[in-house]
Amino acid sequence: MTNYVRIILGFSILGCLIGLYFFFKSGEKKTLAENLRYDEFVSLSFSNASNVISKLNQLYQKEELSFEEKILLLELQLDFPESSVDPKLLASLQASDPSNPDVLILETCYLFREGNKTALLDKLSEFTQKYPGNLRAKYEYNKRAFIYSDIEGRLLAKKQLNDLARNEGRWGYKARQVLCFTPPVSGYLKEDLLTSIDFLHAHPLVTSIDYLKGCELKMILKENYKVNEFVAEIDRLVGTRVKSLDYATWLLKLGLPQKVLSMISEEVAREDSASFFIRFMALLETKNNKEAKSLMEMSRSTLSQDE
Repeated sequence: MTNYVRIILGFSILGCLIGLYFFFKSGEKKTLAENLRYDEFVSLSFSNASNVISKLNQLYQKEELSFEEKILLLELQLDFPESSVDPKLLASLQASDPSNPDVLILETCYLFREGNKTALLDKLSEFTQKYPGNLRAKYEYNKRAFIYSDIEGRLLAKKQLNDLARNEGRWGYKARQVLCFTPPVSGYLKEDLLTSIDFLHAHPLVTSIDYLKGCELKMILKENYKVNEFVAEIDRLVGTRVKSLDYATWLLKLGLPQKVLSMISEEVAREDSASFFIRFMALLETKNNKEAKSLMEMSRSTLSQDE
């Protein structure tokens, strides 16, 4: 082999190695970007699930979803009965990894919507035995058992959900949501619900809206409650646990428009559409029609035509 051939061969090998290096590097960057995007979607799903479903659907139509994001999309669609589920989404997951525990669990949850609930509940129960460390299996089974089982099954599901609720991650939070916001079932006492609300409020992932929903439930359940006491408690949490605009909207529901007006100034309302609508409604509630009309006129330039 001549020196010339050795040199050419050496450069060829070097070129291949460089190509492989950048190929794997680009793959690492893509995986990192996908993981970050997935984490953002999971985080946002607690406060705005419908928006996450919409964004994931758009990426799905473009065939740009990772396997984990497809799992999340199907999970969220199944969490909301009013949301339709594309059978092709489930089929693509089954084709990618048919023995994946999450795929098998979600497939059963999908069938649960339309099928024999007793038989499918038993199948979900089997998954908790087969995959004891899978929190999805524990959550999906006990969420449904809490509603559809007999009284003994509901009590056991309540215990399992309370155990899962100790987890500070998303499955613990979802378990707390079930315990707080599921319509009343036999075997679940008022004291249980009040305890669950306190548990929900203490979770590190609690959203502003869920915190306020929990407060509203407390007001209904507690005898001789005083609105001012609840309001004073939440006042201290604005900016930390509770978002100002969520709180203002909640106060309108409680019939406290005057407090809303003290929270959202006219200047802020003119520059921000969400603040505008809340202050505008508060003005109408307090019969300040003239001021409401004035706010509308002053805000026209900063609000879109649709608004």
